[in-house]
Amino acid sequence: MYIYSISKNLKMKNGSLIFVLLLTLGACASKTDAPNEENSNDFSFVFMTDIHLKPELRAPEGFQMAIDTVNVLQPDFVITGGDLIDDALKATYGRADTLYTLYKKMAEGFSMPVYNTMGNHEIYGYAIEEGLDPDHPEYGEKMFENRIGKRYYSFNHKGWHFMILDGIEKSEDNLGISRPDSSNGPDISAATVGTGGFSVLANVLEISVR
Repeated sequence: MYIYSISKNLKMKNGSLIFVLLLTLGACASKTDAPNEENSNDFSFVFMTDIHLKPELRAPEGFQMAIDTVNVLQPDFVITGGDLIDDALKATYGRADTLYTLYKKMAEGFSMPVYNTMGNHEIYGYAIEEGLDPDHPEYGEKMFENRIGKRYYSFNHKGWHFMILDGIEKSEDNLGISRPDSSNGPDISAATVGTGGFSVLANVLEISVR
């Protein structure tokens, strides 16, 4: 197996960055195997994260630059790493709706499938000062699920299995990220996968979650 990566930071005119990583995966082969440039199991995909799309500061222009670059690279698909918009945490419903609509419309410009991951900035209403009724039909993660899709899912591609998991939990500051107590030193186990994530893992590993 080989993994070949090309990373590129697209700097927008407002100074922010969109990180684009192209990964090329090859099938397992012995060192004695002759190279085959037409190996049907070889493929590439782009990992794109922290887009933070919003109408201001020419962000759509910068995102379009990233889309155009990805389309030139022609990977098999794109995986986003969350923080697609900026942001729904403190936004009014109208503002959050505008941001989601903008992202969905622009993402249609990719010429290959896009598999989205939810970030904390996609969560609606957690940090609204006057508070938001948790029974609102799009409160929290529901807005992402209604507008983008599932928070936990997996897919296969040319012998590889990919899992998309939601690692966001509501924090004390309502910003959607729970951080461990670091009083005893750094803790690298801050990420969580939740019940839905364990279900996805269980299905892949063919085990039961009790």
